[in-house]
Amino acid sequence: MIRLILPYPPPELNPNKRLHWTAKMKIKNAEKEMGTTLALSYQGKIIGDCPLKLIFYPATKRAFDLDNALASMKPAIDGLAIGLGINDKQFCPITLDRGECDKNPRVEVFIG
Repeated sequence: MIRLILPYPPPELNPNKRLHWTAKMKIKNAEKEMGTTLALSYQGKIIGDCPLKLIFYPATKRAFDLDNALASMKPAIDGLAIGLGINDKQFCPITLDRGECDKNPRVEVFIG
């Protein structure tokens, strides 16, 4: 099982946030590159479907939708797939969970 810790997604990637597409694209590309870089450190090989679990640890106790959180993580997940050399449709099933509020907001990713 691979365990990675990613920074909490920027609020600009939330689907409810209205932002000019060029500004949003710069942020998406940076997140995708970060995911690729982290996944490249893994030296194993993934064959077939691979479960993906995301645990979100927000900075505040403010309520958030898990579906929006997943949408915000899409560029980073794409980057992880590229770094692992797989198609992102191989991440099946995808499980989402909420962690406790933390001063260090992050997303823990478990692959496999």
